[in-house]
Amino acid sequence: MLYLGSMKKLHLFLAAIGALILLGCGGSNNGTQTFSGNPASPSTPRVEAVLRSDPSVVVDPQDIETGDEIVFELVNYTGSPGNLTRNVLSPVTWRSSDVNSNFGNLASNSGLYLAGDQPMASRAIVGGTFAGTEYSGFYQIHSREVRLSGVVQDENTNAPIGGITLQFYDGDNNLVGQVTSAFDGTFRASIPVSAVSFQVSPDSVGLAYYPSYTFDGLRYDASDAACRAPLPGGLEVGPAALDAPVLVTPRVAGQPAPDPTGCS
Repeated sequence: MLYLGSMKKLHLFLAAIGALILLGCGGSNNGTQTFSGNPASPSTPRVEAVLRSDPSVVVDPQDIETGDEIVFELVNYTGSPGNLTRNVLSPVTWRSSDVNSNFGNLASNSGLYLAGDQPMASRAIVGGTFAGTEYSGFYQIHSREVRLSGVVQDENTNAPIGGITLQFYDGDNNLVGQVTSAFDGTFRASIPVSAVSFQVSPDSVGLAYYPSYTFDGLRYDASDAACRAPLPGGLEVGPAALDAPVLVTPRVAGQPAPDPTGCS
């Protein structure tokens, strides 16, 4: 997450941010929610987003679609790993690097964001000031595509795992989309109908897990770019869902990663 202390610093930051390749995290409603995820630096405030129609659904701010109505929230997490509480911080004053509202309208007092009908070619930045400090993250508006939902879980316990990035590829092995699972393990990816497979990004699994995952009964090596899990066939624009959870494999001290069975 990106931290700024004043509007002046925000402007300087925006001028220099174009070349960065970072993943942002994505308030206005008071409340807490207990879960068993383990986000990095849980006590540090970070920008997240939820659906306006259902604030219990946390979405990746980099996978907003045209016409979506979401609410940016500034949150932190308290508690211990495996028993964290998601805390929404308020009041927060919001602003966007899309200062002319070319791609959507942001309510500065609530974080409500109404995406317009134009997709973004690159990411923008949304920032919220809380207790005199600016916290910000990336967001991006996509065209209406396949809205693929699913969940990432621990293979042994079925506990949800947040912060896992899934990358989606077309038949020519082009990266066509990606999404990061929310604190409760869920994700809502915006991907084109040309997407045919996905891979768990090995850089996102952390030291507690092997770069290995199981999907629909088969195990895959997340570091093997030549072997990816297949997506359901016949994807169309609109809602779709994976028919099985993505199960990430916990490490066992002194043991190598299990052998993959997918793409054998």
